[in-house]
Amino acid sequence: MRNDLSPDLPRALALSAAYEMFPSGGTILLAVSGGRDSMALLHWSASLSAVLPIHLAVGHFHHGMRGESADRDARRVESWCRDHQIPFYMDRGAVYQEAARRGLGVEEAGRLLRYAFLERTAQAIGALRIATAHNADDNAETLLLNLVRGSGLQGLTGIPPVRGRVVRPFLTTSRREIDSYVARYAIPYGEDETNGDDTYARNRIRHQVTPVLFSLNPRYLENVSSAIHHLREDNSCLQQMAEALLSQAEFGPGSAVLPVSCLRSAPTPISVRAVRSLMDRVTGSSQYGERHLRGVLDLARSKDPSARLSLPHGLTVRRVYETLLFTTQEEEGPWTPVPLSEGENQVGNWTLTVTGAFPGLLARPRQIGDRIRLPGQAEKSLKKLMIEKKIPRHLRDGLPIAADAFGPVAVPLLGENSDHPRFGRVRIAFHPRSPAEPYHTAAPIQDLSPDSKMKRRND
Repeated sequence: MRNDLSPDLPRALALSAAYEMFPSGGTILLAVSGGRDSMALLHWSASLSAVLPIHLAVGHFHHGMRGESADRDARRVESWCRDHQIPFYMDRGAVYQEAARRGLGVEEAGRLLRYAFLERTAQAIGALRIATAHNADDNAETLLLNLVRGSGLQGLTGIPPVRGRVVRPFLTTSRREIDSYVARYAIPYGEDETNGDDTYARNRIRHQVTPVLFSLNPRYLENVSSAIHHLREDNSCLQQMAEALLSQAEFGPGSAVLPVSCLRSAPTPISVRAVRSLMDRVTGSSQYGERHLRGVLDLARSKDPSARLSLPHGLTVRRVYETLLFTTQEEEGPWTPVPLSEGENQVGNWTLTVTGAFPGLLARPRQIGDRIRLPGQAEKSLKKLMIEKKIPRHLRDGLPIAADAFGPVAVPLLGENSDHPRFGRVRIAFHPRSPAEPYHTAAPIQDLSPDSKMKRRND
């Protein structure tokens, strides 16, 4: 983007150029509520489109909260777009009902509905960017709100200039500069009456706290904006180190496995970020608090090889010896024995291939008193063998043990029972169907196929 386009709002122009917010030839969907800031964004962007090869569209979300005044905002934005030949898209939502349904605050519910609409619209029209009118004052208020709520470094970085396709060209421009721009061009806008309601935390910050900070230092906003910039750079460096740590993780559908050693060896600021990123990938949510993250680190440092932690969004974190399993999959409950026949048999999460099946052969859960003798070893209980082989505790009851009236014939992850009368006459290959489970943390899976048996006998 050229830097000599217009003397108006130079900070916005510089930020837009630095982050390529208005790519040449691309369509930009502007989020316009009809308020002062968003109407300034619409007017300013339209002036850029007169000299840059970009295409504009406007998205307006009606929250269904302010009655006639909200209707007037929608008509104002639509009229402005019609007069300037800019495509206009609108949707409505019931924010109060959505907040109640999800158990969220009204502001959060409205934000989620609004961004969902903007993303849908951008996808439908092929927009490369979604531009919002968040400004430097909004950013400072966000920092203060996060600070009083107990945020870490991530929350102190404020609102990001870019997140996905969402861009914020006004983020380093003050509200005072925007007000001057609106007055200079007599831009029409509506005043949201809820902006004066101090029952909202952000409004209390804006009306009661910010004036005091300006009285302490007239350059308050400039200094906070500079601090946010430096904090964002520091946080980005730590996040890159955390992502490098996650190269040791293995991901599957709704799950991930991470060695505990990498969390133990990394500095806490890095390991905490790694855990947050991993949980976000598994659940699609980054809304985990410090106590959740610290709980996972405590699990990694624990001496209990089978501890577990239940977290929000359906996430369970299990310590599986020297790994952590993050999963949204429900743990298997009791299951009914399954008769086994010649060929492939599907039993829960396993495929059992049987050669030499006989009447009475079935797959069942382990039972109290089960004992086997692995070839060339002493007889032991299944419980002791599973502990010795470090088979994860949460998997043990789900293992399909091939057995009959004489007891286990073969056990997955362990091998064949050489004491069984049919040892050597029946062959069973066990194959797990879920590679996301950390089977590799236990003993190697015993391949009891004919080829492997022949090789073992030849050895």
